[in-house]
Amino acid sequence: MEARRDSALGLGLLAAGAGAGEPAGSSWIGRLKAAAARDFAAQGLPTRKREAWKYTDLKPLAEIPFRPAEAQDDADVRSLPASLGLGSPHGSRLVLVNGRYRPDLSFCDLSEAGFSVTPLTTGAGTGGALAQRLLGRIATAADQPLVALNTAGMTEGLCLHVAAGVHLRRPIEIVSLGSTPREPLAWHGRTLIVLDDGARATVIERQGDAGEAPAPALANAVTEIALGAGAQLCHYRLQALGAAAFHINSVAAALGSDAVYEAFTLTTGGRLARNETSVTLDAPGAQARLAGAYLVDGTEHLDTTTLVEHRAPRTTCREVFKGVVDGTAEAVFQGRIVVQREAQGTNADQLTKALLLSDGARVNQKPELEIYADDVKCSHGAAAGQIDREALFYLQSRGLPAAVAQRLLIEGFLGEALGQISDEGVRETLSRAALAWLKDR
Repeated sequence: MEARRDSALGLGLLAAGAGAGEPAGSSWIGRLKAAAARDFAAQGLPTRKREAWKYTDLKPLAEIPFRPAEAQDDADVRSLPASLGLGSPHGSRLVLVNGRYRPDLSFCDLSEAGFSVTPLTTGAGTGGALAQRLLGRIATAADQPLVALNTAGMTEGLCLHVAAGVHLRRPIEIVSLGSTPREPLAWHGRTLIVLDDGARATVIERQGDAGEAPAPALANAVTEIALGAGAQLCHYRLQALGAAAFHINSVAAALGSDAVYEAFTLTTGGRLARNETSVTLDAPGAQARLAGAYLVDGTEHLDTTTLVEHRAPRTTCREVFKGVVDGTAEAVFQGRIVVQREAQGTNADQLTKALLLSDGARVNQKPELEIYADDVKCSHGAAAGQIDREALFYLQSRGLPAAVAQRLLIEGFLGEALGQISDEGVRETLSRAALAWLKDR
């Protein structure tokens, strides 16, 4: 009880989250938020006693007097598109600031029929009907306290819908930004992505800050994804967070028959960040390809947690994650693959490796296979270590400065993970972002 009380008081979000403009019971979304507030009150912030949070301590959050971000808190970001150097969008660019959709900073490319964007809070049209049917059903608040907190505290979000058989030629870009608060702020972005049968789309997310914030901020985001039969979604994320940022990012995806979900996340900082991805392969032939790279230093903490559940025959998944840890930073990788009894013919493999650049750097890796079926092909591997001294000496003996030689070896190490990105343009963009981090060290 003490832990639950401290969580509620420390975050100060239960009352605000349950109420946020929607009296309990006034609408389906009001009832959903109120139920989630009760779930969070019962669970509180997860502690290290929970196996899934064994290596990540959220006590610092309970000690900070966060208040929910309001519309006026993002007034300082009106010139953001120019200051971020994003250039002209190649497709739709949807901008959220402190979890709120900003149509004045966004561009929605509606030239391609069969694609729609709807604010979740409108409750109107196709997007509203989809939200009412799916919101909170893929990422559930039960036994997921941060999802419960997001649902209780969300003020606005987006529903992206691609109709059956539509293949979007241009990517959808989502820019999620935090303002530069002078007092601790928290916000809860919510996104619902729905691809009907046979649809195809690419979603590129950029998550970061408008500038170096003088006060800590908590971004607790949830993305729910529903893919119909034969649908294909490429979902790429670049997270470049400030030193004062706490970022909890939860993605939950449900895949229909022969659907393909390809995801890659590049993370380059943040005081504390956790990327949690949960995929359920609900029908025969579904495929999940999860990959990522992380680069952390100083006193940063990054947690990558994945869960892939095979629930149907002939489903496949592949996971490849690489990380570079420097200073006294700490990284976590937890990857769990569950193969249910009915998922015969499953093919699943997982690989995670970390490169430690200093004596104070730490990494905790916990790959798991939980198999109940007989006809499966599953494997996992985990490794962590320092740069190969012989390779480093070889490059230096050929005239390369030590820093350049080390950077080349790190680039090669990350290449296997970055190579999982099927979109060449995105692969080049994220490779440049990783190289920029290495050069700035």
